[in-house]
Amino acid sequence: MPLNVLQRSNSFPQRLKAATDPEVEKKIFALVAKEDECRVACEVSKDDGGKPRIIAIVCPQHSSSQPEYAMFVIKKKKLRSKLMIRNVVPILSDFSVRRVNNLSVEIKYRKYNTKTKTKVFTASNADTLSAWIEAASNALVVACHQNYNLDSFYNRKSHSWLLERYADDVPSLKQMMGGPVKGDLPQNSDGSDSDDAPDHPVALTMMTEVARGDWIQKQCLKRADEYVEKRKVSVRVCSWNVGAQLRPEEGRGPQWHPESLARWLIPKGTNGCDIISVGLQEIVELQTNSLIAHDSSPERKAWEELLCTALQVPRKYVMLVSRQYVGVYHFLAVRKDLWDASIVREPQCKAVGCGIMGFGGNK
Repeated sequence: MPLNVLQRSNSFPQRLKAATDPEVEKKIFALVAKEDECRVACEVSKDDGGKPRIIAIVCPQHSSSQPEYAMFVIKKKKLRSKLMIRNVVPILSDFSVRRVNNLSVEIKYRKYNTKTKTKVFTASNADTLSAWIEAASNALVVACHQNYNLDSFYNRKSHSWLLERYADDVPSLKQMMGGPVKGDLPQNSDGSDSDDAPDHPVALTMMTEVARGDWIQKQCLKRADEYVEKRKVSVRVCSWNVGAQLRPEEGRGPQWHPESLARWLIPKGTNGCDIISVGLQEIVELQTNSLIAHDSSPERKAWEELLCTALQVPRKYVMLVSRQYVGVYHFLAVRKDLWDASIVREPQCKAVGCGIMGFGGNK
């Protein structure tokens, strides 16, 4: 049974509408190379409770009656502002698809090291999943009839369009080829591949620890788009020598009121920056006994309370750091919506003493 081609100017078939957001449809078409077309797509999640994915069947446009198909696994980024191709699997004769239940499908395929990968996806719409399984099964029939297999893929006798158009963005395609790929391996200072570089990904296990570390670092940098969400943020940095004027039991002057601090931290006419960093000097009297390093004092607690009140913590901001270094105090807060969306997470703070014997306080 022939597949229903999804032309770029058209939307998905009516039976897919229930499970496919029209905006997602447009992003899928924009993601696929202009020479290719998406035949069918289905929104799913990994069976292990992982993040949502979209699985699509893609082939070249204007191909012959026996086209070459591939399964694209598309990832939704955290902010849902962008889609990216997470994996591409050519549909070869050893590809298999099996319906586990009404909403789940099991997919198996081989990689360069002959190991079989098994993926189980769960869809939210049974009709959409049925359409996807039908398309994948038809693509498998074509692969078997044309004898598309790993050898034909390795020798670029089939599915070469995947390598030409997607290999730079999808490292798993290079891994399936199994051979050396420039840029994947440790290189000499002139940019050429090192003679000591492995000619197969399996050879990573035979590399020295330093060489393996360099190789892994390069791969992480190349795939940064898969785990890095770039976003512009605004940062306000405030510094003030308060001259040890604040006492826990009293306030001196209107400048100590939360309302006055709020005008300092959040300029008039703005809603406040995404990240606010405050550094105060001389929050305590700098006497000899003050140089014995400590990170908590009544003054620190008083300043923390004032700053939290001024920034409306925790309703508008979340406090990340409140730390005293003898007479110096550091306060860091981030907007609550950034924290709730996990855009800012796992804050860490480290202090290095530069006073007596290299670890005591000095001011």
